Amino acid sequence: MRKLIFTTTVAAAFLAASAATAEPRLGYKGDAALSADRMMGFTWSRAHREFGGQSETVNVTGATFMWRGRAQPTPFEAPRLSFDYFVIDSLNIGGTVGYASYGDDADSEHFLLAPRVGYMFGISQAWGFWLRGGLTYHSVNGPGNNGDEDGMALTAEGMFTVTPVDHFGFTFGPTFDMDITGSAGDADQTYRSFGINAGLVGWF
Repeated sequence: MRKLIFTTTVAAAFLAASAATAEPRLGYKGDAALSADRMMGFTWSRAHREFGGQSETVNVTGATFMWRGRAQPTPFEAPRLSFDYFVIDSLNIGGTVGYASYGDDADSEHFLLAPRVGYMFGISQAWGFWLRGGLTYHSVNGPGNNGDEDGMALTAEGMFTVTPVDHFGFTFGPTFDMDITGSAGDADQTYRSFGINAGLVGWF
């Protein structure tokens, strides 16, 4: 499955590069895009914990739609709101943020912040390929001594954009997140996730 995601990303990047002279609706200097990212998709995730000389790894495969709830296997599956600004044609800087609380007394809070850069390749007026990458900080503030988690991950996305009308469209494509550091209480806790995800985008 990882080979499938990698092959899809490489093929999409090659196709986008070969059509870079097209004129898509989104991606011009001054465009400001608001996105609802990772609203639905398929994910292949891993959680790895090490404590006291012992380790445990949990692998989860699943399909998701809208909010994942408390059962999400990693922090990366959560939907998030994003803002990106195109400083020149095709090149953008931006970021994404996510927040959720669970329990009757909001005893578990999840937070995610991910600055990123991106580049839009034009395929046609209605189609584009948006490469995005950056760092993702995620944290959980939960009950008990072992309820708190935090980590820092590398994130990469290769999203097709479909814009049937001006100022609105859809995104879908492969996503990859891998923790470079992470902890949960006194344990080392890291996550990794591959996925095919979809979302919405609007711009002005």
